Amino acid sequence: MRYAIFVFLLITIPNNLEAQQIFFYLLDKPDNELWQIFLKTIKKQGLVSSVYMGNRNLEEHLRLITQINSKKKGLFIAMDVKKREKFGLFVGVFKPKKPEGKIARIDEIPYVHFELSNKIAESIAASYNKRVVKLPLFPMLGVDMPAIYIKISGEKRDIEKLAGDINEVIRKYAVEDNFYETRW
Repeated sequence: MRYAIFVFLLITIPNNLEAQQIFFYLLDKPDNELWQIFLKTIKKQGLVSSVYMGNRNLEEHLRLITQINSKKKGLFIAMDVKKREKFGLFVGVFKPKKPEGKIARIDEIPYVHFELSNKIAESIAASYNKRVVKLPLFPMLGVDMPAIYIKISGEKRDIEKLAGDINEVIRKYAVEDNFYETRW
């Protein structure tokens, strides 16, 4: 029986990870060389991603978020990537308000995913001995899936390590939280 479960996991987890999608929401124009390295590393690890250029206009932002939310499953990562000699990393999560009524307001929607968003952010931050900061982050308004914010500055090796850490965290929570049966 144990072997049957193991074989089932070997067959289904990689397929589920391929079906899993990471939605990158870029806050500023990233360093092109580093960004391409990052995406190539993510793709090499078997993860599917979509990239959206963020917008500071609320209407345009909500249009993009509606498009992202309409996808089946995913992890939303708002990112800011800069090339610098000195490494720096900031990891944040949106501190949403608890819904007050039957219909959630735009700033209350992320509340459903706050616990998992925080777990994912803490796992990534722990790899770098950093703390997760809980903030009212504009890019997360209306996002209906786990969402984190990452600001990284560094060089090629730093970007490749971050992509590997994101991959590990996704694989960890894919098994632990069984989020394939839920929205994420």
